[in-house]
Amino acid sequence: MMMSMNRFLMLLLMVCPMTFGMSWDELTPQQREVLAPHERQWGALDEARQQQLAAGAARWSAMSEQDRSAVRQRYAQWEAMPDARKQELLRRLEEFRGLTPQQQQQLREQQRRFGARPPHEQRELRDRFERLDRRERSDIMDRYKRRPMTPGHDGGRSPGGGRSGRGGSGGPRPAPGGR
Repeated sequence: MMMSMNRFLMLLLMVCPMTFGMSWDELTPQQREVLAPHERQWGALDEARQQQLAAGAARWSAMSEQDRSAVRQRYAQWEAMPDARKQELLRRLEEFRGLTPQQQQQLREQQRRFGARPPHEQRELRDRFERLDRRERSDIMDRYKRRPMTPGHDGGRSPGGGRSGRGGSGGPRPAPGGR
């Protein structure tokens, strides 16, 4: 019985080769430099995590110093953020990931248009939205969520259902990553 079990295991290993991820030496010198803090536990990481870290290190190595500085700044902002706010942003990110690609693209475009407005207009629109009572805001958000999403066109509606006069988003919309 023991002999047949050993043969079975050998056969299983031959038929279903195990993957052990990538070795530390398979990383580029730039990746090894970025991932140096992980070298000791590299072999213990699962293959998916190794791939994720290697890809991130490759992106980091390809960034300009200006881009790296911007990432460091965003990371510092994230670290300084209260945990409740982080959880809310992560929840919204998951909600965004649950949208269709067309809905995601529409939200990106609406956020881009809102971001292109002068800061005083953005503040005014946010203030106007925040002055609404909870029920009015909830009604607006419900209408927004129910409305059919068509790629690249929102019918010129603002969150309040009126026309913005600018052919696009009339005010702040929920967007991934906060306000």
